Parts: sequence; C-alpha cells; structure tokens
Amino acid sequence: MNFIYQWPDVSISLDRMNEIHTQKDEENENRISKSHLMTTEPALVGYLNYKSKETKWAVFTGYNWTNTKLSLNTGLRYEVLSSMYDDLPSVEDNVKKKYHNIFPSFKISYSDKG
Repeated sequence: MNFIYQWPDVSISLDRMNEIHTQKDEENENRISKSHLMTTEPALVGYLNYKSKETKWAVFTGYNWTNTKLSLNTGLRYEVLSSMYDDLPSVEDNVKKKYHNIFPSFKISYSDKG
C-alpha cells in the first residue's frame, strides 16, 4: 500500500509492507556460517517449526525550496516495525518486538549558473 500527496513544495507519503514466513516439519541440515565459526548439527536443532511476520508502516514528509542559486530539500521519515516470531512447538520461545525510528534528511545545493 502506498499513498502519495504532493503540493508544489511539500510532499507526504505513507507506505505499508507485510512479510510472512512459515516453515513446518523440515529437518534442519548441517549448516556452517560464512565465517566457519559456527556449525549446527541436525541432532542438536531437530526440526524447524516456526512462523514469522514482519509489518512495517512508514510516513515521509518532505519540503523543497529553490531560488536562482540555492536549493534546500528536507525530509522526515517515521517508521514503525513490528516483528513476531512464533516457535510452534515451544510457545515460551516466541519473540515479539516493535521498533519506532525517525530518519531525518537534509540537502542543500548551490549553483552559480543562475
């Protein structure tokens, strides 16, 4: 989902994204990390039964100002990220997290070709 509103110097956008992953009853094979520091044997991990869901909401607002030699662009993005990991065989291992982040942006440009 994506909404965008724009006026001559101001813009506002709203984004939403969902991601869902599920894995059930698949035997975990021997895995070695890229750095070769960690090895997980199937006997230690067993079967993977999980469901994970990630939802991200974000709103962005920006302002643009320009004259003959100088231009200014500013913006602010506010993002909410919710993640949920459900370990299907073991409910006590479930993890839910929610993050709130603000990302400012600023750009100033000068041109003597005005």
